[in-house]
Amino acid sequence: MRNIIRYYFVFFAGILTILIISPKIFAVEEDDPENSNASKEELIKTDKEFSEKSIKEGISAAFIAYSDNDVILMRDGQFPIMGKKDLEEYYSKMKSSNAKLEWSPVKAEVSESGELGYTFGNWIYMAKDTVYGNYITIWKKQKDGSWKFVLDGGNTTPAPQKKIE
Repeated sequence: MRNIIRYYFVFFAGILTILIISPKIFAVEEDDPENSNASKEELIKTDKEFSEKSIKEGISAAFIAYSDNDVILMRDGQFPIMGKKDLEEYYSKMKSSNAKLEWSPVKAEVSESGELGYTFGNWIYMAKDTVYGNYITIWKKQKDGSWKFVLDGGNTTPAPQKKIE
């Protein structure tokens, strides 16, 4: 239990530290709303493509393909996985299964410099049981103009309530 509490403390303390110490890191430049909106749309498109790759080619392939070399992956009940080499090792040890992980971004922001951004959204993991949750992914723009994630984490939630018609 103490490990779970420590995990969540480290995860949320890290996010809070980023937001407090660097208040402009996720600021949107209001002088150029078209550029800001284009950057957000590009980041949302990348996040959706990441999810599509997860569905079509598997979770491992997607996470390895879209990760930055300095990636940090946070998973419930585990210490963070740090660095692409450790990420590849983590996924190589996982058993092959028919499990599917799909997600959809709800919100995105991009820094004024256009170098960092985040997406936030909902995920669904389908295996023997179906599990739902929320995620936050912090992205870094690469030298070639593509986006790779540098930090990914999330939590489980109850199943979404169906709308009454």
